Amino acid sequence: VSDNIVRNALELREGSAFERGRIVGRWETEVAWQAWDAGRKTREKWMDARLRWKKERREDWSDLGEEALASKLIERKVISVDNDDAEISGKPSMRCSVGMRDLCQTCCQTCTEETRNQKFSE
Repeated sequence: VSDNIVRNALELREGSAFERGRIVGRWETEVAWQAWDAGRKTREKWMDARLRWKKERREDWSDLGEEALASKLIERKVISVDNDDAEISGKPSMRCSVGMRDLCQTCCQTCTEETRNQKFSE
């Protein structure tokens, strides 16, 4: 940096007024570009940080009721609702993926086993 300052000062002192004006103009342009680039990088980093924060922030679904949980799962496309069956039975049917079904079965088995263990321990 100091070498550039010395070189620029010598160029400024030795040249004509026109050359000095040209050099100052180049410096101003360079500073403007550097400021614009720094602003762009700052904006990009803020946007990245905001997206990272949003991704890391997790919602707590443990307190949701049945309807609220179902609407969240529908929103996330984990389960789907078939409204064609609503005309026949009066209630829309819900469909889920195989992975979701297996997970629910595992949870039900675990809850059943815990209930049995509690009955036997009492």
